[in-house]
Amino acid sequence: MCIRDSSKNHAINKTIKNLMFEILKNNSDTIAKKCLVIMIELYKSNVWNDEKTVNIIANGCFSDNAKIVFLACKFLIDTTQNLRTDNDSSDDEEAEKKIVADTAKKSIIKAKNCLLYTSPSPRDRQKSRMPSSA
Repeated sequence: MCIRDSSKNHAINKTIKNLMFEILKNNSDTIAKKCLVIMIELYKSNVWNDEKTVNIIANGCFSDNAKIVFLACKFLIDTTQNLRTDNDSSDDEEAEKKIVADTAKKSIIKAKNCLLYTSPSPRDRQKSRMPSSA
């Protein structure tokens, strides 16, 4: 039976994921690294793309082996960047529209609050009434 075929069988998937988690926790670095690579590939090919898979991979960040930490952290960074770029394209357009609308509102408010310039009054031409300190 292929893992892809069993992706619909949640009991088998759960058992395999638990086994992979135990391998990552307790076995030698070489086996744990191979297990992590398999889980990352299964996630990327949308066979296992649930929270438990991501959590198991994320646990690799706490390994004593630098290669396992690197693989797990790289996976998390890549996945996060992919999610951001997917969301940013629509968010950028909305943000631009909001900025334009806010700028327009501020301009209108400034225009309403602006006093029209008038010629100086005769009082402005008089010398200051305040005594000089000299």
